Amino acid sequence: MRISEVWSELSPELNHRVLEAGYLHDKVLYRKLNQEMARGLGKRPKVLKEMPRKERHELYRALLGMPIYMVIAQNLTINWLSHEATSLLTTFLDQLGVEHDGKGCAEEFPEEVVKPKLIKAMKALLDQGDRDGALFYLWIFPDISGIEWKEYDKALEEVAAT
Repeated sequence: MRISEVWSELSPELNHRVLEAGYLHDKVLYRKLNQEMARGLGKRPKVLKEMPRKERHELYRALLGMPIYMVIAQNLTINWLSHEATSLLTTFLDQLGVEHDGKGCAEEFPEEVVKPKLIKAMKALLDQGDRDGALFYLWIFPDISGIEWKEYDKALEEVAAT
């Protein structure tokens, strides 16, 4: 799924966590977010900056679900994954046997992964306790990694239903 398709389905809490990671770890990205959202909402950035962040972030959630904001949503998500949710990245890649840098960045992926192995790796993420974060990552994984595994969507639908 495209990140824009998934973003509007995020819980308010996960939306806030992802955007808060941008605020904490990448001021340039967060400033760009505020500028883009102000333009999209027809407001001045200063007006939005004066709002409490949690309230502002909820206002941004609907816009970030639009395809026009896909790049900034993707950058915010990657920022969140790399700073706040690296265990999602590393656990999933470890379970799949994909070599990575210890922080979840992989250079190469196998051409295909069988469904039972995918299901096991996906369940390992869900077992970590952050179901919303894990499902968000799993839904967007093909989009951010460029993989096209035949069994991926079927495995994810099966795991998400449990």
